[in-house]
Amino acid sequence: MQKVNENYIRGVLFPTDFTVASLAALRIYLERYAGTAMRLFLVHGYRAGDSIPELLFHSPTSIARALAGNDFAEACAVLKNRFGFITTLGCTVFSGKNQAAFENFIAGYGISEAIVVHGYESKRRDARSFGLEGFIRASDLQISQINAPEILRLNASDSVAGLFSSGAQGLKP
Repeated sequence: MQKVNENYIRGVLFPTDFTVASLAALRIYLERYAGTAMRLFLVHGYRAGDSIPELLFHSPTSIARALAGNDFAEACAVLKNRFGFITTLGCTVFSGKNQAAFENFIAGYGISEAIVVHGYESKRRDARSFGLEGFIRASDLQISQINAPEILRLNASDSVAGLFSSGAQGLKP
């Protein structure tokens, strides 16, 4: 496989609730853009605590690992293996409180595009969880919209097998 310059790879944000079922929308997106090198960032909105110990030991990656289960991690690994054009697949949380913090977040990760799932009600994994759609829509990110009825056609359950069920074969965007 030819080495691709990281500066020219599409950076894509996918807001996630850390359920395998939510990855069905990501799968539709990946099938639409098959072969396009990209760096994917699965991001969850999470309010960091205000105490000094929580702020000192706040690690977005460790919080993401705690919120995501083993099934979610396995489904991410399967997606990365199945879609070889994904150069990076990272999971993290965004803990900012305003649009400026979000703009700094996307600039720091080199994100230029976001996937928005229309009609999908994401699950809140924790009392501190919050949605990212307001931040995404207020930003200058290019938005790719996936409609929830397409996800329902996949018959995605909260299992890895459901994500790649036979009902999804031959899906045309």
